[in-house]
Amino acid sequence: MTYGITDEGFKVKRLAEIKSEIEDELRLVFGSGVDLSSNTVFGQFVGIYAEREASVWELAEAVYNSQYPKTSFKSQLDNVVTLTGITRQPGVKSNVALTFLGDVGTVIPSGSVFSVDGNSSSRFVLDQDVTIGAGQNEIQTITFSLVPDAGNFKIRYNGQDTGVLAHGATSQNVEDALNGLPDLSEVQVTGDFSGGFLITFQGADGLKEHELLTIVDNTLEQSSTAVTTAVTETQEGFPNRVIATVYGEEVGPTTAPSGTLTIIENPITGLNSVVNELDAIVGNDVESDSDLKVRREESLQRAGSSTLDAMVSRLSDLDDVTAVVGFENITMIEDSDGRPPKSFEMVVQGAHNQDIAETVWETKPGGIESHGSSIEQITDSQGFVRNIKFSRPTEVNIYVEIDLTTDSNFPINGLTQVRDAVVAHGDALGIGQDVIVYPKLLCALNDIQGITDVAIRIGTSVSPTTDDNVSIAPQEISAWDTSRTIITEV
Repeated sequence: MTYGITDEGFKVKRLAEIKSEIEDELRLVFGSGVDLSSNTVFGQFVGIYAEREASVWELAEAVYNSQYPKTSFKSQLDNVVTLTGITRQPGVKSNVALTFLGDVGTVIPSGSVFSVDGNSSSRFVLDQDVTIGAGQNEIQTITFSLVPDAGNFKIRYNGQDTGVLAHGATSQNVEDALNGLPDLSEVQVTGDFSGGFLITFQGADGLKEHELLTIVDNTLEQSSTAVTTAVTETQEGFPNRVIATVYGEEVGPTTAPSGTLTIIENPITGLNSVVNELDAIVGNDVESDSDLKVRREESLQRAGSSTLDAMVSRLSDLDDVTAVVGFENITMIEDSDGRPPKSFEMVVQGAHNQDIAETVWETKPGGIESHGSSIEQITDSQGFVRNIKFSRPTEVNIYVEIDLTTDSNFPINGLTQVRDAVVAHGDALGIGQDVIVYPKLLCALNDIQGITDVAIRIGTSVSPTTDDNVSIAPQEISAWDTSRTIITEV
């Protein structure tokens, strides 16, 4: 049998074959009766040298295999795929905006660690020193379309109504009425009906966000003409705080649903609490060998460097790109979406603008115009400045409410599992993909035991009322978050 490099590839000589060959050679030299059992000197030499030669053959096989993508792995594969212009995608840490609450001037040092309540393995680290700044009082303004000469009104806060306020009420009357509510005590009011009443939430009511006041039971008039009212937030209220991005302690997918990153692993004097208002942006592991091989095959299947598919493929290779879709207008007139004749538009989520623009320039057809709502300048190989256009998808916030009927098999953390499964399903939807409730969203719950009935309400605003599918336009993408996903066990 032929070994080494053959017409069929590399044929490695294995340990058993090597051992047999050495034994045959020894019998030829010393006679067929030579004792080659493992407990003899000759037997020991056979084992030692056969193993050493087998290692050399295995090394030769590894070197041969390292030259081909299908048989190489790890660093060998990294080297081979560069020949076709791609590299292994690095791992990315999860990240999330964290709000730090406490005393003004408190410094939270770089390296501070925070974890998810109930999941101490989900740890995030601050990568820079940050200092808690002063909060501010909320200010709201009530304005009137006319100065009333008759009628009354009330102000509602947190479901509670003030007493009746007459058309001639002063700022002091309004202030007293508001401070007479159970949930308010130190509101300050200035102004009048002409310029509007300025309501400042201060003292015990200050340094925090307040729901917008509403005007109820309004009968105000001026010369029998109804007076309309409006309430606006003039200044946002918030406590002493600083908001900074924290990153997963390790590369890879570390999750932190909204409101759960609350544990301070190394307490700091003056830091009272932390919380994430939104879900963490989940990172990813270093691209696996199998995924890299698949991506390499896909890259070789590009019909050409200037096709729409090629541009989508190249943009997908950029770090942090999560979704890409391409459109083109092949007609000689402007299309219904405003694209000029003979133009294309790339819609990209993720990555830096400059990286996108340079990739589009490298792959776009010559003489064909790029189109989009974003413009980035690049300098070509001849030194000319080029304007490259592309678009970012418009995010459509999705609100979900699910009522579950369960049995004894429903896990203790089942509500969390359902919520996470719903958000994971939504995050996997790409640009322009509609939200299909039945069966797709419902199927996301299939692996969770103990669910006997499901009632879904979904929409694009708070408190959805129907289970209708949500249509997503071609340049939109659905945006999901656990803070907008309410799961209830009934």
